[in-house]
Parts: sequence; structure tokens; C-alpha cells
Amino acid sequence: TQRKSSKVTIDNIRRILSSFFAWLEDENYIVKSPVRRIHKVKTCKTVKETYTDEELMRLLQKPDINNCSFSCYKTWVFENYLLGTGNRISTALDIHIGDINFQSGTITLRKTKNRKQQIIPLSHTLADILQEYLQIRGGEDEDYLFCNEYGDKASCRTYQQLVRRYN
Repeated sequence: TQRKSSKVTIDNIRRILSSFFAWLEDENYIVKSPVRRIHKVKTCKTVKETYTDEELMRLLQKPDINNCSFSCYKTWVFENYLLGTGNRISTALDIHIGDINFQSGTITLRKTKNRKQQIIPLSHTLADILQEYLQIRGGEDEDYLFCNEYGDKASCRTYQQLVRRYN
């Protein structure tokens, strides 16, 4: 069977091949790259589907701490963190407790997609949620904020599954 690829996928492949052939050319493995003449595919980016107001309210509704598992509560805190900061899951999972400065209202991001450290603002609402979470969870400054059950760095897939199940 033949599968259709989106224009974005085709352009990503073109970009990767172009870089690879440029490297071959720079290293004198080939004389002239055949891919450099392939023009970028013009695409219109589609708008991603977002949560409805009802879904957001359900998502952000705090679970009853006395009647839910710690995993459920941790997932709620994690979702609030993601929505409050706009961080990627991988960036959020690299945050240590010590990276959060409640006094100055900032979070230090040490590992981001572009590999540049950033300092981002911490809202009062998210600060309250994280402080309560840390009172329940405990931990030291060098511990991961969102960790696996052994206290080690959690995997993106695990948290993706937790969020999917929570929703």
C-alpha cells in the first residue's frame, strides 16, 4: 500500500537530505550536491486542536487529596505546571526542586530544546500548587520535581501516559 506524506514531512526530509549532502560536499565525498536545488515545499500550517473551556475546567479541577492516589495528584500538578509555563514535557521533567525560586517567583530551566538556559516567571497560582505538592512529596533541592517512583528522572512516555489516563 502506498501512504501519502504531508507536505511538512516531505519538507523535513528535504531539509535533512540537504544537510547530509552539504556535509558530503564539505568533506569532498561528492563534487556538487544534487539536493541543494530542491526548493522548499510551501505549506500552510494547520492550527492544532485545543481544549474546550469545559475540558480545561475538568482538567484543572483539583482532585480530592484524601480520596485519590498520589499518582493522580502528581499528574494534576504536572498538568497545571505544563499549562502554567508552556514548557515541553521533556523540559518539565528536567527541573529540580532547587530550580524553583518561590521568593523571586522564577523557575530556572537548565535543559531546553534549544539547549539554552532560561529563567521564566512563576505565577502565584502555580507557586501555591507547587508548594502544596512539595509539602506532600518532600524532597531535597537536587531531587527532580517530577520523578519516577524511585526518585530518578521520569521518562516522557510515562508522563504522557499519566496525562492521557487522567484526561
